[in-house]
Amino acid sequence: MTAPPDSVHDLVKPEWKGKIGYAPANASFQAFVTGMRVLEGDEATRTWLKGLKANSPKAYESNLNVLDAVDSGEVSLGLLNHYYWYEKAAEKGADKLRAKVHYLPKGDPGGLVNVAGVGLLKGADKQQSAYARKAADFLLSAESQRYFAEETKEYPLAAGAEQAEGVPPLDSLQPPQIDLGQLDSLKATLAMLQDVGMV
Repeated sequence: MTAPPDSVHDLVKPEWKGKIGYAPANASFQAFVTGMRVLEGDEATRTWLKGLKANSPKAYESNLNVLDAVDSGEVSLGLLNHYYWYEKAAEKGADKLRAKVHYLPKGDPGGLVNVAGVGLLKGADKQQSAYARKAADFLLSAESQRYFAEETKEYPLAAGAEQAEGVPPLDSLQPPQIDLGQLDSLKATLAMLQDVGMV
């Protein structure tokens, strides 16, 4: 069995050929590639993607399919968000899963911590703004944040909600330092993924 990598950059090494699963249409994979572009530049990211492509990764429809492929031994490693594993572990029992979570250290681009956000349109009329504010307030309520933490195993950020048991503290992670507002160049990321044949 191949030991977990120390960096997402290791996945272009020969020992990972045919052993990697990913979900190219998933927003989190595309955000990760966008993050790599922001952190390391387009040329380095394109080179990495070409190396990954040369290692014959297996494309799946969703992150859940990637997790199932790792758990069944179809692939040795899957690129996905942590919460898919924690949801499956809550459902089946962690001891019943062959797959394990591996967090990448030291600011590695593969350790991107992304956010789900909500925004209000400045140009919306008064009634639309009231409905939108009500929806945003509900998403940020302690009740909703507890749901995201306990049921979907994501990290809550609003006051009054604790993370799910067993999930490592958010401040223990070592994500890359990146302004998430810079992850707005999805069109360029998709073009790059298409160009190298990854979608």
